[in-house]
Amino acid sequence: MKKHNWVRYLPCLGVSAAFLFSSNTIYANTHHVPKLNVIRDEFNTEEKLNLSIYNPKVKLTSDGLFTAPMGFYVYTNYPTKIAEYQITIYRQSDLDNQRPLKTLRFSDISPYEAVLWNGDTNNGEPLSIDTEYKAILTTTSHTGLKDNVYAVMFRTLGHGVTQESDFVSYAKSNVEVDLVNNDTLFYGQLKSDSTIPGFGQSRIDHQGIVTDAQDRKVVIQMSGLSDKKEVTLNGQRLVVDNHGRAMREMILSPGEYQFNLSWQDENGQLQSQNETLVVEQEDDIFYVGIVDITYAQNNVTGEGKAILEEADSHHYSGKGSWDGRVAFYLKANKGDYRLTAHLDTTETQLKNAFGHLGEKDPSRFVRELDPQSYYPIYGDDSTTESDVDTEGKFYIKLEKGKSYGLWGNYNTQITGNEFANFNRSLYGAKLYHESEETTQYGDTRTLATVFLSNGETRGSHNELASTGGSLYFLKHQRITEGSLKLSIEVRDRDTGRVISTSTLTEGVDYEVNQFQGRVMLTKALPMTSNGGVGSSIIEGGGNLVGGDPVWIIAEYEYYADGFDLDGQKVFGGRAYNWLNDHIRIGGTYINEDQSSGDNYELKGVDLILRPTQGTHTQMEYAKTKAGLSDIFVSSNGGLSFNQTVLSGDTRGAAWKVEQKIDFNDFTEQDIPLTFKGYYSKQQEGFSTFAKARSSDLEEWGGELRYDFEQDKQGVLVGYSQENDLANYIEKITRAQYYTTLGDEYKAAFELLHRNDHNYGEKSTHEALIAAKLERSFFAGRDKGYIIQQLTMDKSGDVADDNRTTIGYNSQITDSINVGAEIFASNRGAGGGLQAGWDVNEQTNLYTKLLNDVDSTSGRGITTVVGGRTKATSEMELYSERQFKTSKIDHTTSDVYGVSYKPTEAQFIEGSYSVGRVNNRNRDRTSLSGHDETRRDIYAAGYGYKNDWFQIRNRLEYRIDQGDDRIRQWVTTNRAKTIVSENLSWLAQFDFAKTFGNKDNSNDVVSNYTESMLGFAYRPKLINNLNLFGKLTYVYGLDPDDQLIANSTSSSEKRYTSSLYDQKSWVWSLEGVYEWNANWETAFKAAHRQGHLRYKNESNWYSSGASLYALRINYKTGDWEYQVEGRTLRTDLANDHKDGFVTSIYRNIGDNIKMGVGYNFTDYNDNLTHLNYRSHGWFVNVVGSF
Repeated sequence: MKKHNWVRYLPCLGVSAAFLFSSNTIYANTHHVPKLNVIRDEFNTEEKLNLSIYNPKVKLTSDGLFTAPMGFYVYTNYPTKIAEYQITIYRQSDLDNQRPLKTLRFSDISPYEAVLWNGDTNNGEPLSIDTEYKAILTTTSHTGLKDNVYAVMFRTLGHGVTQESDFVSYAKSNVEVDLVNNDTLFYGQLKSDSTIPGFGQSRIDHQGIVTDAQDRKVVIQMSGLSDKKEVTLNGQRLVVDNHGRAMREMILSPGEYQFNLSWQDENGQLQSQNETLVVEQEDDIFYVGIVDITYAQNNVTGEGKAILEEADSHHYSGKGSWDGRVAFYLKANKGDYRLTAHLDTTETQLKNAFGHLGEKDPSRFVRELDPQSYYPIYGDDSTTESDVDTEGKFYIKLEKGKSYGLWGNYNTQITGNEFANFNRSLYGAKLYHESEETTQYGDTRTLATVFLSNGETRGSHNELASTGGSLYFLKHQRITEGSLKLSIEVRDRDTGRVISTSTLTEGVDYEVNQFQGRVMLTKALPMTSNGGVGSSIIEGGGNLVGGDPVWIIAEYEYYADGFDLDGQKVFGGRAYNWLNDHIRIGGTYINEDQSSGDNYELKGVDLILRPTQGTHTQMEYAKTKAGLSDIFVSSNGGLSFNQTVLSGDTRGAAWKVEQKIDFNDFTEQDIPLTFKGYYSKQQEGFSTFAKARSSDLEEWGGELRYDFEQDKQGVLVGYSQENDLANYIEKITRAQYYTTLGDEYKAAFELLHRNDHNYGEKSTHEALIAAKLERSFFAGRDKGYIIQQLTMDKSGDVADDNRTTIGYNSQITDSINVGAEIFASNRGAGGGLQAGWDVNEQTNLYTKLLNDVDSTSGRGITTVVGGRTKATSEMELYSERQFKTSKIDHTTSDVYGVSYKPTEAQFIEGSYSVGRVNNRNRDRTSLSGHDETRRDIYAAGYGYKNDWFQIRNRLEYRIDQGDDRIRQWVTTNRAKTIVSENLSWLAQFDFAKTFGNKDNSNDVVSNYTESMLGFAYRPKLINNLNLFGKLTYVYGLDPDDQLIANSTSSSEKRYTSSLYDQKSWVWSLEGVYEWNANWETAFKAAHRQGHLRYKNESNWYSSGASLYALRINYKTGDWEYQVEGRTLRTDLANDHKDGFVTSIYRNIGDNIKMGVGYNFTDYNDNLTHLNYRSHGWFVNVVGSF
């Protein structure tokens, strides 16, 4: 390998050091004088509504009340449109929200204060210990329209004694009583912390209150409030952050508004500032644009002239060239409509500037692959945001209320049904209409959408069984930017039917590398999720890991380089309407061109009957023609996939009926009896974006449940049958009785009979019985349990499944939790251990900490971070993955520099689990316990955050032992330090290495490393210097089963696994220094050292490239002069390319700039001696408006 002369980089480093030390490091002193500033935004009026809980883990007194009040924080930026707020408390198990336990109603709330609740209920019955509950916020407008947010969860622990509240509580004189309970409502602010959970965030679920195009967003910024007391805004108490700042965001209708900021000074005197704002009812327009035209004449000499002219005849033919770029951005409000438009032709040949405006530009994928790839942080901690989402030259969106039409990127949002489902991210045209009115149950009354796309990308549906870790590989690389939609499904362990769904948010719940098709969850995902009361306590069918399996569903678009997709259009639509509050009809149509020549077509109709809140009937029918083949399933985290394809007939239909009845809705007496039933049939040849049937599949079943006392005592019986007409039939019958025995004991008894018949083999069956006894200790702080399972009867190739499980969990303090479980059976033994510590437990739920890490620990699926994880009602089971936007939401306080997050937070967590998993197979079912995979998972994590430093670390080790042996190490590490508002450092180190082979060898299946160290110095007050630097190391060995487009020997392209291993070092440094008002110097230096080798070979091929550039700008009056020198050097070819450009411009008025310049390039190739020189003059005209 060639040695590198690092000495030649020293001059560049010396220049940057001189810039750094010559900058003015003395900042202007800021006076602690209160200041009120009102900013108006005519165009960004996005509604925000959120509910957060302070202290989501609470203990109960002997009277069933909280030992300390719970605080509900409500955030909204449209309070003037809300007439009433309502917070309703339910048990988590009440999926259809039929039995409210507590209702709090009020007409006024400030985002700086909490509504306090002591744990009392409407009917006087106390809450239960060790139980999960949920709170839902609903707001009602002055015209009766309603909004609500996703449920926020909290949990009761054991018993305790009354403690001093963290809040200073008070009642409001203008809010006399709770409108429901006729009790005085109390509010509170934290005594000694500027934390406000959920401030500036939005988690709207159903939205009916919509802002008008004439409404305006107003941001009230307040500063200089350190050490000031009794700070209020218009009489509402403010919370001031640690930097003496506060802010408020509001959406206001036309009118005149007064803002009064008041405080007490050091002498106890009341001081105030006032601002008046008039919001006028008028049309607004904002636009900015640029037109850039260049004529250049280049002359080329030397041995390489012919090669250069052939490569770029437009610029180097000697005939002169015309190039140009037109770009604009427009935002306007006109009456009830909002308009957003954008055009960027990019710099191209002038004659082609306006050609193919409606087409997608694949090169934008490379340019926008990682918007922060160069400088992930900035010295002033700023953020950038764009409301234009397009991969083409042109974007336009016209909005009215919740309805819109657009040309650009969009999600199809064809969800809500199991069979007529089409959830893709496309580029093209879309029309969308959603009514503001809702039914009495909160459902959107009317929805309609149609779309059309040219289909430049392909869509794929991946299903990945949770491995218990955080690393997952997608089937394809080169994922389209922003197209990945990630969600979680919990499936019934016996039938495989979906129990609940939840969506994950990029940047909060996971990070994705689009180019390499790799997903890293922020927190490891458990393999299983324990169900609530009434879930099965029997582990049958060879599955030795308790709970229902958890799956990751990934749907995305990927680039099809080299494939002819011209003319392969995709279009379709969906509409539904509630004829009244009880009947909904809907229809779906999809048509997609296929490369095979057969058009894929889907037609579907659906019907919902909902006579009451808890009783509903859903019917659906769909049929398809041709098939979609991008469906892949993985059980090992994406190291290998099985493709689901059609075989034989490519036409089929599917239909289903689902029924839920709550008998309590039809009787005057309280009869807590519910019934759930379903029947579905999928024919051979039926295919959707997420399903493909190669044989007929028939499923039906039901469950009857009677709760003597909700979540405490009840009985249920259930039956399910699954019949794959070409492969197997499976029948399961189960019955369970559960009860509480006093305050300390819980018990459950269950019988299960399962019969399997794989066609062509002998039938098998087993009958199991199990009993569970659970006891609480230390006033409910701890709990222990034992489960005994026995095989009563069996036949065929079935192993005994006698099993004993013992577990113990201790909530040592409100922030420290440890638990352990062990089991032994005829089929193996295993267990688990987990521990977690969080010093800021009061606000970790739904509050973004440590780079949006949620530090709650446990086995349930609700440990996944993100605000949209919830147990799912059957009515919403297939509506949870709509993904209306791919935009990552920034909190209001983040954008405007006010921090209401905890000043210090820390967590430690660790876990170990071992078991054996026999994942359900699409083509057969087994009771034998054979073909199992033993899985051991070790994990540990740590996080810490304060005002100036953040760190997050996680380490995982996984072993799979089955037909294949897999060992995987994964670690993720992040650190950030903010030296000041102007200087910050960021470090990242991600590493994952996977070993695996059938013969237990140590072959490396996958290996990647991503490490980065970067800094940014960007003075906020004296902006004479901007300096950025970054050092990156990347190593990549992709799994063999991951696909990428590769060229073949015949110059064609096909999808294969990656052919190469690669690693690279990259460093870059650049800065800008303003010497005075006339002189400015800018420089950039970067070096890349890359290494490449064919897979399974030992020899690396290396190449390096270095870039250096220096520019000097001089301005005086209307004249601008620039001179720039640059050099590019490569190691492998031993060549260099040196260039020099100088230009002089004259500003003509405020909008036109004209200039002339000279360009010189010298290229020397010491290997081939194909040297050339290019030089010439150019004329450039730039117009802006």
